[in-house]
Amino acid sequence: RKVPEKSLRQVGIKEKDGVIDVAQRLAALNGRILHKGWVLIWLPDAMSTSLPNDATHLPKMSPGRLFAPSARRVMFVDQNFTVTPNSEDVLFLASEMHRKALPERTFVKKDEEGKKHKYKLPDEPEREAVILFNKLKQRKPKDDAKQDGPVPKDEKLSVYEAVKYMVFEVGGDPTQSDPKPLKQQREFYERVPTFVNRDDLRSIYEPVHRYEMRHWVRSRWVLHDLSSEEGRQLRCEWYEEHLRWGNDLDQLSFAHVMARREVERKFARDKPDDHARAAMPKHPELDGMSDAAEWHQILRADEAEGVDSDGNPLAFKTMEKVPEHLFDPEEEEEGEKAAETEEGGGNEKEKRVDLFARIMSDKVMLLSRKVWSK
Repeated sequence: RKVPEKSLRQVGIKEKDGVIDVAQRLAALNGRILHKGWVLIWLPDAMSTSLPNDATHLPKMSPGRLFAPSARRVMFVDQNFTVTPNSEDVLFLASEMHRKALPERTFVKKDEEGKKHKYKLPDEPEREAVILFNKLKQRKPKDDAKQDGPVPKDEKLSVYEAVKYMVFEVGGDPTQSDPKPLKQQREFYERVPTFVNRDDLRSIYEPVHRYEMRHWVRSRWVLHDLSSEEGRQLRCEWYEEHLRWGNDLDQLSFAHVMARREVERKFARDKPDDHARAAMPKHPELDGMSDAAEWHQILRADEAEGVDSDGNPLAFKTMEKVPEHLFDPEEEEEGEKAAETEEGGGNEKEKRVDLFARIMSDKVMLLSRKVWSK
């Protein structure tokens, strides 16, 4: 109705007795109207027929063919998402798909008794995300009257529990039985560790890389990087896996694809196995000092050669606690200042960038937004 009459006449639409036929108008304007950067195309009988499942999920999970080759990043927002992102929201999320290299730095933190401890954080490479999600929200059951709120950080989710959270996230009733397609998919994923992780037929010389579904996401919005071949492969695997089961929980399919790729990658790149990783020191008290746990590696820029940019064998770097006799408790938290001044001062010889899938927590997102807005 807002199209000027002059423009209607230019595309061959003529009035009949002072009235323009609606069907004629729709047919003539199809593919000719530009709305906020989009060319609008409507399909015949689109209101009376539904799109097949593969076409419905294509814009969300594998949108590369829908955009010009010059498009680098694309954001999908579910039609039922409660908030419509504005341009600043999109620009902020796009900026979070890249992280500059960080040098080795120290950090001082107090324990529960108020005693200061000094930790050394390893240098971190430059990171580029091929896909960005929000972390799945975890809530305690309603019948838990003693405590309410988020599930503790160290509590691992089972596939069954994760599915219930996902159903609630998309507006379903988690107290109801799962539909047959979803039940089949969930039970299949629950059985995978039984075969992949079993030790009775495993050689004592074979490295142990266990299958574990832990990449739990919310997918009411998702940001893609279309410029990476690795990103395209990840999107295609996710899309194909989801179509195989025929239900609406694409988050569950993504968790399986990431778990499978993680096992394959560890074997192919001869990464430290689960026994070696279990012996490495862990410092859960350092959670929050770095967002490294949100970045799940898809491809290291130099891992195809098995060496780093200096020609040395790839090493698994961990954070460590500085011994008490080497630490002056009166020191200020100079590590944070050093990280700010030296950010981006990574290895200049490294030209390619490590690729990741990033699953961003609400806490980090809020803090990062405040910094980005300054």
